[in-house]
Amino acid sequence: MLLSSILSGTAGVFDTEVIVPRGSALVGRLSGLGARITPLDISADATVGTRDIATLYRYLKRNTPRLLHSHASLSSRIAGRLLGIPRLISTRHCATARNATSPLRRIFYNRLTDLTVSTADFATRALIGEGVPEGAIVTIKNGSEGKRRLPPEERLKLRDALGIDRGATVIGMCARVEWVKGQDLLFRAVSGLCHRYNIFLLIVGGGSALYEMKRLCAQHSLLGITHFTGFVDNPHPYQSIFDINVNASRGTETSCLATSECMSLGIPSVVSDFGGNPEMIRHGVSGLIFDGDDAEGLTDALSLLLEDRALYESLSRGARVCFLSDFTREKMNERYISLYRRLLG
Repeated sequence: MLLSSILSGTAGVFDTEVIVPRGSALVGRLSGLGARITPLDISADATVGTRDIATLYRYLKRNTPRLLHSHASLSSRIAGRLLGIPRLISTRHCATARNATSPLRRIFYNRLTDLTVSTADFATRALIGEGVPEGAIVTIKNGSEGKRRLPPEERLKLRDALGIDRGATVIGMCARVEWVKGQDLLFRAVSGLCHRYNIFLLIVGGGSALYEMKRLCAQHSLLGITHFTGFVDNPHPYQSIFDINVNASRGTETSCLATSECMSLGIPSVVSDFGGNPEMIRHGVSGLIFDGDDAEGLTDALSLLLEDRALYESLSRGARVCFLSDFTREKMNERYISLYRRLLG
């Protein structure tokens, strides 16, 4: 849960406070960004809870903001509506192919939310399908901080520590380890490649399916060329040794930060055609797109990059250009500032 309360704002200069759960790693990650960081005793996971509503109500009442922007926090919007905060915004970071929602939930959502920011056109269409008025949605795709590769000696040291052969091509995936993210699809695709190419799989992230994914990896005889990092606060060192980035999502995806971070490093991505992936990657320009849940399609795309060095270099350049054009943190911030200025003006 993360919420931003804008206490006042003129000409695009805002007095902003970011509220996070006490003990959250976000406190350190958000420090130095120019906003006040306030840890509260609220849930890090629950969307709504009576205790969270009460805690947020008491805190926000001390200095009621003009605008409250929540991320997966229904509790904050309930507290905000009770306090009469003029503008309540919610961000939709995830989207699925299912649009059905109950009439009661639709009414409840729309009465508590003045505006929804979606992070992909796919999410916008899903919101409309759920009954959110089109005029109450703004699409702002996620931007990320541009990354730089670790120095060569540090990359080599990390590769050696992970047991990666000096000549191996590292195929990486940075995502929650869940079935919807498609790690199993990657194992199926690579099982037909590992006898022809010197490759290594790097699975960055933790999740509820970690045990099952390790078991499946073993079934495909890939454990010897695969490393699971588990959850990490900072995936950048691992991304820095990726040669190819894979996003095989099949159930939820908007504008993936891991993909944009890899784009900033000039790493070509191979992505499924699910959700917002085709909005980020231009096939044959900044990466390759395969049909979702098609292991053979993923195998073919990876084979192209492993065999065609000229294509690899072209996609690497294209990924960097695409990142600078559309997915930087600065461009995302400009869009949010423009939105806040309009709402507060």
